[in-house]
Amino acid sequence: MRRIAIGNNASVKVEVDPRHPKMLPDCCLLGAEHVVTPLRNKLNANMHLWSPDLSLLSNLCDVLETQFPSPSTHDKSSLSVECGICYSFRLETRIPDQVCNDPRCGQPFHQDCLYQWLRALPSTRQSFNVVFGECPYCSQPITVKMAPQQ
Repeated sequence: MRRIAIGNNASVKVEVDPRHPKMLPDCCLLGAEHVVTPLRNKLNANMHLWSPDLSLLSNLCDVLETQFPSPSTHDKSSLSVECGICYSFRLETRIPDQVCNDPRCGQPFHQDCLYQWLRALPSTRQSFNVVFGECPYCSQPITVKMAPQQ
């Protein structure tokens, strides 16, 4: 599994099948909905453009109709993907996969961190397995599913 930054508020998690490394990999777009929805639409519309003769990166650029930030032109610190609660990228084997949907915020969080944070607040509500609260950074509404039992 690799996670590739698309910009400050989005990334794509790519899982390549080792038996078929040249075929379209499993792609999971991570980020705020207002950023991810157009990318998801492009991915679905352009899957037919995938070519086994091109590199993974070239294919992703074609399918998503975007250019990925180059290491030589972008500072890694400008592509912040650390959890806004624990300030780390990896939490055991997990990466931040929850994002504030406010376009001005877009702060990423680990599901476990956000769940624990929201559960500690008296204003948080829960319905079935979803917790509703406020983003710790911008105070806009945010939801997270209950962390699975391990």
